Amino acid sequence: MLYISNEESHSVTQWNMDTYGNKNIYAGIPGRPGNSAAQLQSPEGLTLDKYGNLYIADCQNHRIQMFCPNAVFGITIAGIGQMGNGSTELYYPRDVAFDAQMNLYVTDTYNYRIQKFQRIK
Repeated sequence: MLYISNEESHSVTQWNMDTYGNKNIYAGIPGRPGNSAAQLQSPEGLTLDKYGNLYIADCQNHRIQMFCPNAVFGITIAGIGQMGNGSTELYYPRDVAFDAQMNLYVTDTYNYRIQKFQRIK
């Protein structure tokens, strides 16, 4: 599978790299920016965890959204949906990554930092 973040379309597309090249919209509603659990606004970086959950840096919503496989609605796992510089807030997150212990790292662009969110055990 290949996941493509469509910043201007406010969605994420999933391409099946089989011989047929099937694609579908995995997250967001193309052309409809918003801040509901089903919408994104200028998504940028994304990553998968070992369970197949997709994490999206929802840049202009100042949050990280997690979409479980085949889910229509995302779950906000970092950020509060508005810009800020507190320990739980983000200001234009652009990328996400995991380390070997499943801690989440977020590039918090206009706070000039990388935020680490520890895995809850």
